[in-house]
Amino acid sequence: MKLRAKEIYTVCILFIVLIIILGIADIKKQRVASLDTTSMKRHVVDIILSPHYDDAVLSLGGMIDAHTNKKVIATFFTSDSRGVSHTQWDTWSGFSNSLELVRARAQENANALSHFKDTNLVNYTYSDFQYDNRTSSSSESLRKNIVTDINHLLTMYGDTEIHIYGPSYFGTRITHPDHALLHSAFIELFKNTHNTHITFYLYEDFPYINRYLKEVPNVQLDTYIANSDGVDLHPYPVYLNQENVLHKNDALHEYVSQIRALSRGVKSDITTLDTIFNEQRCSKDPIKPYACEIVYELSHKIETR
Repeated sequence: MKLRAKEIYTVCILFIVLIIILGIADIKKQRVASLDTTSMKRHVVDIILSPHYDDAVLSLGGMIDAHTNKKVIATFFTSDSRGVSHTQWDTWSGFSNSLELVRARAQENANALSHFKDTNLVNYTYSDFQYDNRTSSSSESLRKNIVTDINHLLTMYGDTEIHIYGPSYFGTRITHPDHALLHSAFIELFKNTHNTHITFYLYEDFPYINRYLKEVPNVQLDTYIANSDGVDLHPYPVYLNQENVLHKNDALHEYVSQIRALSRGVKSDITTLDTIFNEQRCSKDPIKPYACEIVYELSHKIETR
């Protein structure tokens, strides 16, 4: 009987140890799931609003690579309303007219986004500011049409959880007019949308964010953005690993014409400046990530009386 009791005791101890091991494994699994945000967002659609072809990748290329859910890159100002014309930007980009530039940029964008998984393109045909004799009246009409187009894009995904990202704004002196117009449409849409399955984010629009932070180095950026747009918001860093940054950099190098134009007169090309910005953006974060991009989740301002 003593031997049998000892055997029973041993089995009980082994059983208890097994339960403890399984429990620890489950806790670890839960911790990994809570940290791995991409695994929780497989059924989320990321819609990134890009003023021009390269802006989404310049500002959020790391996030596009890091997120495993479906991505939609919607680009707005892609054409010349006059058909064929010529500007200084066409020359800087290496082309003799706007038609050559428009065709080349569309192909560069397709090549760039092919570096990322599960990414779809939606290209609208609003005229680029450099080809447009825009007035305040025509700008207002454009803004309303853009709001309608974004709304239609959102309805295409029904009740699917959507995260939609629009460009931030740093004043007329810094921000390109096309970026400012898309930003304005995005904020208007947010203020008039109360669907719980749609989450709105502003992204730090590069290179304008870089210029703004250099000019106003001690700014409380989230407060500045919130006050400028009349919204409440919460900043969320998107942590990037070295692979995310490399993939983003590979994609950026597909924008050959824009690298040529944007890098004129500077020692480092735009892709290098973008990488440095990402690597330094969260350098003061206690987590010390390899690099990051920051987005700001918008919420409706609560009126106080």
